[in-house]
Amino acid sequence: MRLTPLPWQDKSWLSIADAVRHQKLSHALLLVGPPGVGKRHFAAVLSQALLCTQPDRNSLPCGTCQACILISAGTHPDLHRLEKEEGSKVVKVDDVREFNRKVFLTPSSDRGNVGIIDPVDGLNRSSANALLKSLEEPPRGTHILLIGERWLSLPATLRSRCLTLRFAIPESSIVRQWLTKNATSSQYPLLDRLKLRYQPDLDQQGDWADSLLSLCMGKTDPIQLAERWSKPGTDLSTLLDWSYSCVSDLLKLKNSAHPETLSNSSLLKTLQPLAGKLSVSSLNLLAQRNLETKRLIETQARPQMLLENLLASWYQSSMSSHTTPVNNGAGKR
Repeated sequence: MRLTPLPWQDKSWLSIADAVRHQKLSHALLLVGPPGVGKRHFAAVLSQALLCTQPDRNSLPCGTCQACILISAGTHPDLHRLEKEEGSKVVKVDDVREFNRKVFLTPSSDRGNVGIIDPVDGLNRSSANALLKSLEEPPRGTHILLIGERWLSLPATLRSRCLTLRFAIPESSIVRQWLTKNATSSQYPLLDRLKLRYQPDLDQQGDWADSLLSLCMGKTDPIQLAERWSKPGTDLSTLLDWSYSCVSDLLKLKNSAHPETLSNSSLLKTLQPLAGKLSVSSLNLLAQRNLETKRLIETQARPQMLLENLLASWYQSSMSSHTTPVNNGAGKR
């Protein structure tokens, strides 16, 4: 199977295509960004391209050579993965050491070894230190792809040894067009997540937005809202993805972006007063706390308590900011 980047990843691919073609790509790449933007898909394309024996002129994999066939089957001997064990909160040191051993093995072809670490957020200080050996002295032709959302929590010694590719939330119009064309494809594991973000139940989305505006206007209590949002039947992961997309939209509105570029363009009337209520620094902080809450939701922490803390941050940010008018970008294209 031939993999290609998603439409909103074309610029990221072009930024590294020449280096891939001439085998001069950095030995370690950090692929970072919010949930559901296709980081793992991009890593899959890149790993296949690095091992493909007949890449095209854009450095993309052919999909038909023996290497591509083995990758599609999950049996390529030079492609190595490091992931958290099921039920574990961190990537264990012993697993990192075994990963190091594999990427130092002599590859079966002259294309080298490729290692994928997902999620790199799962590394603690000990396991991150164990990985440094592979990042400092990698064998010739070896490439390590690290995928994560909370990359700023990684040790600086690790980040400094990687080329960082940042993936932002794409424009909703581009994603919706792509979803329409690929709605039934089995090639894209992220389809369901994109559908949840870009084709949500509009009534539910509107209710969430109205509640958030009421909270930021001081009309709703954070604890009561958290209790309502954490009731059975609410998909908290989807809710947090949505709230992150709202923060992204609010930052766009602060920069006078056109409404069509918003992920939640149907909620413009609700988002505009929120954008006027919150400062850029507050929104950046809310984005970080949203990602942290998303990570903790997947642990044993109590969901309602996590939502209380997140919604309290929204409330405090809105109460401490001065309301400023926001240009809706109606005249900007």
